[in-house]
Amino acid sequence: MRYSRKYYCVVCGREIDREEFDDHDGLCWECWDNQLTRESDSVFEELI
Repeated sequence: MRYSRKYYCVVCGREIDREEFDDHDGLCWECWDNQLTRESDSVFEELI
């Protein structure tokens, strides 16, 4: 019997597949995108 390990987003707790977990540092795509957007916004604010 093989266990299918479950992966969860570290921010929202949504179940995600291993590929998404590995590609986005433990975040689901939506949380990863939100984090990237916030980081980009703060960089642009510093430039202005």
